[in-house]
Amino acid sequence: MKLHNLKIEEKYAVAKLAEVKLFEIRLDDRNYQLGDLINYTVEGNEPLNRRIKENIYQITYITDYKQKPGYIVFAEKKIN
Repeated sequence: MKLHNLKIEEKYAVAKLAEVKLFEIRLDDRNYQLGDLINYTVEGNEPLNRRIKENIYQITYITDYKQKPGYIVFAEKKIN
């Protein structure tokens, strides 16, 4: 299990905190694996950044179905 520190745009962080965005489409440049943990950072909005950094997410599903070459989709759940 690995911890990935990822940047996230404000609009996506808001949806993630509202628990309506339960997936990510990402460049597959980190060897993401089931069970890996994700910690997000929002740049340019410190209150939102503090809120999202309180959460850790765990990858629950990975696919590259219908993605651009080198990209994946992973589902995740908040674990704290």
